[in-house]
Amino acid sequence: MRSFLVVASMLMMGIAGFLHVSTSSSQPLAGPSSPNPDFAAVRQAIEEQVATNKIPSLSIAVSRNGKILWEQSFGLADEQKHVPATIHTPYFLASVAKSFTATSLLMLRDHGQINLDDPVNEYLGEAKLSSPMWDVSQATIRRLMTHTAGLTTYARFCYSDEPNCRINETQTIRRYGIVFWPPGDHFDYSNLDYGILGDVVAHISGEGLNEFYENRIFRPLGMMDCFLPVSKLPDRPSAVGYAAGRGRTTGFLSATPGGSGLYCSVDSLIKFGMFALKEHAAGRRPILSDASVDVMESKVISLAESQGYGLGWWTNDDLYGYRGVLAQGGTDIAQAWLQLVPSEGIAVAALSNTGSADVQRIINGTLAVLLPRFAKRLECTAGQQPSAHTNPPSYLFPGEWKGFIHTYKGNLPLTLNIGETGAVSSTVTGQRPGQMTSIRYRESRLIGQMPGNLNTTEDTGPYPYDLYVELYLRGDELTGTVTTTAKPDAKYSNELSYWVELRRE
Repeated sequence: MRSFLVVASMLMMGIAGFLHVSTSSSQPLAGPSSPNPDFAAVRQAIEEQVATNKIPSLSIAVSRNGKILWEQSFGLADEQKHVPATIHTPYFLASVAKSFTATSLLMLRDHGQINLDDPVNEYLGEAKLSSPMWDVSQATIRRLMTHTAGLTTYARFCYSDEPNCRINETQTIRRYGIVFWPPGDHFDYSNLDYGILGDVVAHISGEGLNEFYENRIFRPLGMMDCFLPVSKLPDRPSAVGYAAGRGRTTGFLSATPGGSGLYCSVDSLIKFGMFALKEHAAGRRPILSDASVDVMESKVISLAESQGYGLGWWTNDDLYGYRGVLAQGGTDIAQAWLQLVPSEGIAVAALSNTGSADVQRIINGTLAVLLPRFAKRLECTAGQQPSAHTNPPSYLFPGEWKGFIHTYKGNLPLTLNIGETGAVSSTVTGQRPGQMTSIRYRESRLIGQMPGNLNTTEDTGPYPYDLYVELYLRGDELTGTVTTTAKPDAKYSNELSYWVELRRE
């Protein structure tokens, strides 16, 4: 759930946490029907980020009613080799890949090859989802598409400077395809949902996921600068990722290509945005029916305030006065945004090769140029902060809880001592006791972070980590997950979740 909380926080903050692009009288806003909108203020905001070394590069593209209004790249795709970014430079799209996998699944549905309400296990190969507690037949394709199937946080990459950089998809499902929560119970954003769905697309179509993307999406839409590495490291030129504090990042391979493995240029991504707005290129056959596009982009899951989630797309019923649809992804080495305003036929794509880029500021500033009502609402909400949540200790939890963490290597005994004040001490047997930090209680849920080592180095990597804890009180048991989470000085990090089961002594 941690990945979702980060993304949702960014989306709900809107402009509250960001300085907006100037829209003063010296930079007049273009009206909705202006044939030549003036993006000078947005251009200046990007140039300032590049000039002050806040970002290596950023590429942006804007379309309206099927016409590209502006495409431009700023900065360097590779600082060490002095390679300039262009509108045809592929960037890592992170979770924007989920929108492509969702599109692929709707295409298979429209051809009668899958039923979204069937158990996903019916469409998988040798490896299947499993659960120590819940009915996995309720983990349907649709629920994986909406992050409600019961899977949880998962992020794993292997890097080109690591020996034997390989990831086995079958092994991934066997080790981590665990239904932790009752299917349909709640939203829990997981890369593994779409990693598994990418396997479904490959298995049912008889093509590799990369081949399906190429044959069914990239080529028909004229997206010439996209590729999906599946079984080997990227061998095509692309923007090099830069992380704050550790600099240049080597090439890497995602364990969930259907959820976070895709590379595209901004010129290609804006074409995908026009498809998602049902703007069909002349002479090209639509890859998906308009009705299926509507299904994909309609809100299925309601989240905080006006936010929601459809099938692979975020939704916002009040994006400063408009309904917004968003594909968004980010890591410490990349940011990728594809913001749609369907009622106005607008798409804005923005890509950067660092996680510290202030991309939402750029997106909002661009929309403010095109939509005066958006600009006015944006101005009125600048400086507002999200309301804080209270966190009273729960009277339901105090006591000594004993049980285990289950990994693919076996069980590690775990003890939690929860005090009347809500403080928690933890002991993984054979390891030094520690204190849980960042503790939060939410009704029957306990969240926190504790020290521990799970002895699964071949998956977690050699870098230090803590354990993020999310446990639910169910009768006389605490069940849920611990997830590896990198310490600040770790070179690379993998977020891997394991089953926890405890009983009160």
